[in-house]
Amino acid sequence: MGPSPHSSPSAALIEWVYLLPWRAQANRARYSLYVIFGL
Repeated sequence: MGPSPHSSPSAALIEWVYLLPWRAQANRARYSLYVIFGL
């Protein structure tokens, strides 16, 4: 997911900070799936 085009850089920064926990959560879920299934 690349940076979305915004007129103001502060809006892009807010969006990035807001989406960061969701990205970390998805990565954690993917990692736990790898561990569980031994991939």
